Amino acid sequence: YLLDSHALLWEKDGTVTDLGNLGGTEGLFGGNHACAINNQGHVVGHSDLTGYTTFHAYVWSRQTGMRDLGVFPGDFASLALSINDGGVVVGSSLSVEFSQRAVVWENGAIADLNSLIPAGSPLYLQQAKSINSSGQIAGFAVNGAGETHAFLATPH
Repeated sequence: YLLDSHALLWEKDGTVTDLGNLGGTEGLFGGNHACAINNQGHVVGHSDLTGYTTFHAYVWSRQTGMRDLGVFPGDFASLALSINDGGVVVGSSLSVEFSQRAVVWENGAIADLNSLIPAGSPLYLQQAKSINSSGQIAGFAVNGAGETHAFLATPH
């Protein structure tokens, strides 16, 4: 039931822009999806790669087109779910078993959010869903019992 899709940007004047893709055009993993846009018009989402073996997070702008954000080292796939006005992107990186880790992309580098929270936290951050202009990140985490919780991470 996976359908081909295109990441599109609709303008107020009715203009539609196809954001392109990272090589995959037929959608084995669901095609190309746009998930969020910031006030500068930068769009984030995920796109199948050439050969349809996986999908990666991307950031798109009129100046650069679609750029692959990659995955956390050792992982298989990634999702970009939100971008703030400073260009910081959040989402998830997935292992080959599709286990998720919450990640942040900033200044071209990816970081596991679990490495940035206090040691001994009872939560494992799985998915960073949103980031605001203050850098606060909201998402989902699990505890040792496997229960899902929302989290809000606030930078110092």
